[in-house]
Amino acid sequence: MIYGRCVVIKILIIMHQFDVIISVGVKDVFIVRKVVKYVAKNISPNNIYLITNRRFFKFYSSSFISSYHVTLLDESRLVEGMNIQHVCQLVNQHFVNGMRGGWYFQQFLKMAFALSPYAGSHYLIWDADTIPTSSISFFDEDGKMLIAQKEEYNPPYFETMNRLIGMGKSVEFSFIAEHMMIKTIYMRELLNKISESTVNGTVWYEKIINATNPNTGLAFSEFETYGTYVWNTHPADFAFRSLHTMRKAGFLFGRAMTTREIDYFDGVTDTISLEAGHIPTFPRNIYQYCQLAFLRLLKP
Repeated sequence: MIYGRCVVIKILIIMHQFDVIISVGVKDVFIVRKVVKYVAKNISPNNIYLITNRRFFKFYSSSFISSYHVTLLDESRLVEGMNIQHVCQLVNQHFVNGMRGGWYFQQFLKMAFALSPYAGSHYLIWDADTIPTSSISFFDEDGKMLIAQKEEYNPPYFETMNRLIGMGKSVEFSFIAEHMMIKTIYMRELLNKISESTVNGTVWYEKIINATNPNTGLAFSEFETYGTYVWNTHPADFAFRSLHTMRKAGFLFGRAMTTREIDYFDGVTDTISLEAGHIPTFPRNIYQYCQLAFLRLLKP
């Protein structure tokens, strides 16, 4: 039975090839190198795409790129016309109390990858601060995409979604995890549906911004929107599961966490996250504060 199960898993891996995309903002330009190492080891994608500002390409050596099958993509050239300056301008014009345009831009990049020439049949969105500590599969034995269940709930996300695609909260849990497997044709369907909405705007990402409440800054989630759309239109194509995640590992270890410490969690957790704002105690906090100070210098 064990041998037969292994054969099935290997066949599924061959049948369901996918790439990993990681959107990398300034705060994650260094930690993502650890993340990539473990993504390659425990997820085994075809390719790993780092979507980031071209100024940060210099932090990734040729040996790093070749060792882990990494491709660096300029975030300003992923989709024609969509760049951080334009998105920030739209955000500043729309929101009353000010809002970080980069927060929306990072979400748009994950959706826009489906429109790029790099997109295959499936791609896995992965957070730049999250390390897969154990081997993780993303398709079950029936070939269904596995979607992680979470507990977050933010009503403005669903208000925006309803204005864009006429869908509200459809499941009891949240689709907002540290990753999500995307079927490219479904993401394209979603973007087309958004583009066809009656919300003001000439392009889909402008419509998303205009669909939000101007008084509510954090009012859109790409994960909730895609998950809800697929649940309502293609429910037979995915199954739900729960993973053992440690979202606040940064408070214990910080970003100086060693390979030996990370390997300890193999078989203990599925993922651990090392967020920039989660500061560990002394003396680990020294490294974190020094890194944060340097990263501030990289901001334009």
